[in-house]
Amino acid sequence: MKQLIYAVMFVIASLSLSTFAKPPEPTALPASQAGASASKTEVELREIINNLMEANLRGDGKVYAKILADTYTSTDNEGNIHTKAEILKELQPMPASLKFV
Repeated sequence: MKQLIYAVMFVIASLSLSTFAKPPEPTALPASQAGASASKTEVELREIINNLMEANLRGDGKVYAKILADTYTSTDNEGNIHTKAEILKELQPMPASLKFV
């Protein structure tokens, strides 16, 4: 009986993995747009990340409030789920000795 259960579990796991095994092919931009678009996107993402890091050091919730969706949730390492409001409430300035480089 155990062997049958293991066999069924193996088949289910195999079917599940085969469904997700091959990711969909990305849609490529024309060569003329790829470089400009990628660099503009990279600049925008770096700016957002820098703003978040600086806001985190200052404990400034305004930046997070602007970027995070109202329905945003986060799960910590212990499995606790936190809402946007909880995250903004807990945001505190970092010690002055820490600097953003």
